[in-house]
Amino acid sequence: MLWFLKRFWRKKVPEHRVKHIQDTHSHVWVELWSDEKKCYGCSRVLEVKIYEKCKMCGETNIRTEKKYNGKTYKVELKRFREGVCGLGHWGFKEITLCEDCYKRFLKRIEEFKQEFLNTVKVYDIVFCDKAKPIIFNNPKSLIQWLKDYIEFATNPKEGGLITGDEIIWGLKFYAKPKNPLEDPYKVLLPYDVLIKEAC
Repeated sequence: MLWFLKRFWRKKVPEHRVKHIQDTHSHVWVELWSDEKKCYGCSRVLEVKIYEKCKMCGETNIRTEKKYNGKTYKVELKRFREGVCGLGHWGFKEITLCEDCYKRFLKRIEEFKQEFLNTVKVYDIVFCDKAKPIIFNNPKSLIQWLKDYIEFATNPKEGGLITGDEIIWGLKFYAKPKNPLEDPYKVLLPYDVLIKEAC
């Protein structure tokens, strides 16, 4: 009888029984690390992703805890070529705003558009491809430039401007210089600039 018991207990547990044990036991989770998602404007914590591992079976899990109950909004700031020498696929930089910051961002856009209309004559026309690209990182400098050098422009609208391997998103418009010998400009005020100003 003793030899039978020894042989029985040494017998390997079938794989389906092991799987059953793994599927039915209560996990004991241990946190490995956590990752916070914050509002790009005010740095408020929106949610936390917690990466954890069961110390009983080794299974891993990702748990998300919401820290903000309001709406959130995504804004794309730029696209860029990934890979060697920009030959890969297109990647993008996208940020998240809380509801308050998003409203301030939209308000700042409308304020800038009103300043724009009060500064320069606006016509809905199409410019040729010779337009020179220019990016402004300061709305006040842009308004002053319009006053000093620009005869008229198109309405600023959402658009992108290509610079090397990047496409930067923001308010885009075309501008005709006062100097008749100068080529027109295609101008961009990046969303990144407006968000940082607003928030």
